[in-house]
Amino acid sequence: MTVMNSFRSVFTSKSKSLTKWCRSPSYSSTSSAAAVVAEEHQDSSTYLKDYADYRRSLYGNITHKALLVDAVGTLVLPSQPMAQIYRTIGEKYGVNYSEEEILYRYRRAYSQPWGKSRLRYVNDGRPFWQYIVSNSTGCSDSQYFEELYNYYMTDKAWHLCDPNTEEVFKALRNSGVKLGCCFKF
Repeated sequence: MTVMNSFRSVFTSKSKSLTKWCRSPSYSSTSSAAAVVAEEHQDSSTYLKDYADYRRSLYGNITHKALLVDAVGTLVLPSQPMAQIYRTIGEKYGVNYSEEEILYRYRRAYSQPWGKSRLRYVNDGRPFWQYIVSNSTGCSDSQYFEELYNYYMTDKAWHLCDPNTEEVFKALRNSGVKLGCCFKF
């Protein structure tokens, strides 16, 4: 299953086993998400009650209605180091910097103010990433950038941070928490 399809299925799937917990009036939507974890414990009702009491002691009756996460670094990580990919793809376009130099230049370019606006990512962020790639590699060939950009749009470029990510998000979704995901790539 592709990473993006995995996210779609996580955000839209329904789990019958957790639905009964979600509908229980004594538990918040957040505590019902803990039902998945509680299934590992022999006395899950005690575990959930303790968790619900703990949550109430911290937050009162406030429950979490939504969760917004940043995809890169939270849900997915690059499958290979960025500098390695920039160099490997860039060699046929004349990129001859070492991976260390590309990484140094990347960090320097990424830390600089971006144009006259504080917004770096407008629409698909292409102009920003083109600036980063060009400054990181010394190559401003548009074909190089497009090949690199398209690589990062494939499943080959990413892997899940945690193999349990899908189950956690299913549990949150099924407990009534609205989920959102931000991508900067």
